[in-house]
Amino acid sequence: MRNAVMLVCVAVLLGLTGCTQTAGASMDVDTLRPYVATYVDLLQEQDESALRLHLRNAAHAPDDAQRRLATDGGKGWRLDGVSWTQVTSHDVDVVIGVTGPRGRRQWRQLIHWSHGHWQMSPLPTPPLPS
Repeated sequence: MRNAVMLVCVAVLLGLTGCTQTAGASMDVDTLRPYVATYVDLLQEQDESALRLHLRNAAHAPDDAQRRLATDGGKGWRLDGVSWTQVTSHDVDVVIGVTGPRGRRQWRQLIHWSHGHWQMSPLPTPPLPS
């Protein structure tokens, strides 16, 4: 009887451990390219509310989507390529190649994997004038 109770306790502990690990499960790099492609499409569509939801960083940078649209929105960019380097177990440094009317450009972004979704780091805020 005691062994059965012990086995149930171990099973419960393993189940709880498994639940906590699911929240930070390893990143799904197969979804990274489609995430970036949607990002480029939303820039071209100039859909600020959809872009804000897609970036998943509004809590940290409420004006990030608006700033991205002001810089690159609606300028005819097409996704040309995506490459990345894993920086941590949940962060990737991504190089996004785009082609548009002004030729080819590369954008570099830090993208974080959190709770089963990609989240783009906000654009750096320009320093205040001194």
